[in-house]
Amino acid sequence: MIAYPVAADSLWAVYQISTEEIKSRRQPWPRPDYGPIEGGSADYVMLEEKAETRPVVDSRIWRLEGSDVIDVAGNSITRTWATIKRVPEEIKSAAENVEAAQLGLQVNLAREAMETRLMVSAILQFIDGLQMPAKVQSRADAYKAKGITLWKNRDRLKAIIDQIDLDQEPDMDSGWEPVD
Repeated sequence: MIAYPVAADSLWAVYQISTEEIKSRRQPWPRPDYGPIEGGSADYVMLEEKAETRPVVDSRIWRLEGSDVIDVAGNSITRTWATIKRVPEEIKSAAENVEAAQLGLQVNLAREAMETRLMVSAILQFIDGLQMPAKVQSRADAYKAKGITLWKNRDRLKAIIDQIDLDQEPDMDSGWEPVD
């Protein structure tokens, strides 16, 4: 049973009894005086929307599933929540994402990749006379060539930093090795 006047801040759903269907949700009371609705069809009822507090869960492990409990006699519709554990594959994927984020906090991955290439190319340059199978040698040569390009760009960066240290305005866009 609805107590009048209804609360001004309450929200209501329109429910059709014959079809057991919610026709609209989150509606304010249709009368400005919050009094009873007159002349409506008996097949339609107003249900006050209520909700249980949404549980706070780790969404990487749990998912929330909402369902409505409809009480026509009590003129209410209450949203309840169930917590359902995700399948292990989803949880593992989430853990891998956390690891990647943590790694990103520890190491600048783009810079790490560049510095690794620089070091490996320096090692390849140092052991230039080493005999390798042709397939490996061609890959090593390409890797070393890209590394030499990065070393030249590193030298360009050092020159720019030197200019900045001398309170000069460097040309930040020129002098870099072209991209192949």
